[in-house]
Amino acid sequence: MYDAISQLKVVDIDQLCLHETHECVRLDKTCQAILVEGVLRNPPLAAKMKDGRYLILDGAHRTCSLQKLGCLRSVVQVVHDDYFQLESWHHIVPTGAWVDQLLEDPLLRIECAPLQIAAPAAPAASLASGSAAFSAVQPVATLVVATGTEHFIYPATDVDDPSARLNAWHQIVTSYCRDHSVQRIAAGEVAVPSHGQVLLRYPATTVEELDALVTANQVMPAGVTRCIVQGRLLNLRVPLDLLTAPDFQADVWAGLCDRWKQSLRLYSEAVYLCEV
Repeated sequence: MYDAISQLKVVDIDQLCLHETHECVRLDKTCQAILVEGVLRNPPLAAKMKDGRYLILDGAHRTCSLQKLGCLRSVVQVVHDDYFQLESWHHIVPTGAWVDQLLEDPLLRIECAPLQIAAPAAPAASLASGSAAFSAVQPVATLVVATGTEHFIYPATDVDDPSARLNAWHQIVTSYCRDHSVQRIAAGEVAVPSHGQVLLRYPATTVEELDALVTANQVMPAGVTRCIVQGRLLNLRVPLDLLTAPDFQADVWAGLCDRWKQSLRLYSEAVYLCEV
């Protein structure tokens, strides 16, 4: 059987990079849960960056909690390209005044259909046809109301500029996440929201884009990146003492790894996990 435990790595906390912001309420709950239990139950997922640091793909709140609790290191599950894929979380949010304010925001551009812009200059043969070539610009977000009406959201200017798009993305998520509960759903799970709700659809991001983002000291909004990994390690219950001790306890770590190897159970069927 594949040695899943070999994916685990103890990494200094300052070598872990976050690609997204955190939600304050969720961070407080996560931090309290780790402190009360005295363990890191599920290791964050990470990928090695070009500069040697580790990019947290899933587990921003767990990582922030460890930082807040004074941990010097964390245990992460290092995944490689062949074993994971990145998608996006879509958000279902209660409707309210924030929707109208967002759609009327002068810093955003709202379209009723995907925006089309002129493509780069075509070859002479194409120009001879007398027709200009256009390409669709991916929206930063698509807002769908209960009637099925879609609003495609872009930055007001520089619709294809990465910095402008990132700023618009933060602006959109911030408009509702502080005051409303957010239900995360997988892409395609819901086409039209129920009455009293709106659906926010977001584009997926590649790990190369996240690497470049972090290297430029930028972050994405919280809760929009979804990492799907084969062979995720759960319920390891890494002792908090191992992560806070001034000196790394290699013998304790070796003992834990041996115990986990004897205790792993692989579930190949779909399961429903109640996260309470």
